[in-house]
This record gives sequence, structure tokens and C-alpha cells, in this order.
Amino acid sequence: ELIDQIRSVSQPLANARKEAADVIGTRVNELSESLQQLTGPGATPELALNISGRISELTELIDTTVTVTSQAGVKK
Repeated sequence: ELIDQIRSVSQPLANARKEAADVIGTRVNELSESLQQLTGPGATPELALNISGRISELTELIDTTVTVTSQAGVKK
């Protein structure tokens, strides 16, 4: 029974971490492309705001992942 409880907690955490890593990787690639555009001749204030928004999304995703992981650790 204890093994089942451990699995029921650890599997969703493992999945959440992988999903978060995938999303973070995608967003970082998007940011990299946007930053290249921002330093080029077509730079606009809108592009800078877009990059800022993406950074905020990443920060929230990382904070959420850390919070979920921390809360699950307390429940063990």
C-alpha cells in the first residue's frame, strides 16, 4: 500500500516536471528568436513588450512548478 501511495504522488510530479521542462524549452527558444529580432533593424517597442510578457510567463511557470513540487514534498 505504501508503494502505491508513493507511486501515486511521484508519477504526477515526474510528469509535471517533464511537461514544465518541455514548455520552458519551447519558450526559451521563442525568446531567443525574439531577442535576435529585437537587436536587428526591425526592432519595435511592441516586440520588447512581447519578450517581457514571455519572460513573465516563464517566471510564473517556474514558480508554479516549484510550488507544486514543494507542496508534494510536504505531503509525503
